[in-house]
Amino acid sequence: MRKTSETTWTYKGWDIEYFGNGYRMTRRENVNGETVTKTAASLKKAEVIIENVEQDVRLLGRVVPRRK
Repeated sequence: MRKTSETTWTYKGWDIEYFGNGYRMTRRENVNGETVTKTAASLKKAEVIIENVEQDVRLLGRVVPRRK
């Protein structure tokens, strides 16, 4: 994970920004024409979510909704 400014990071093609009480992750490339946006409570959790989404895109070609 690379810090780009005080409240933003990049990780494996994702932009991560801090927004008060959590982190918002946005994938730079669209998946099936849709922008993928997720939220996480910590940077470590953000890494796990990004890894899971990237695995879904690689294996299935789409993002699988997950329950919280």
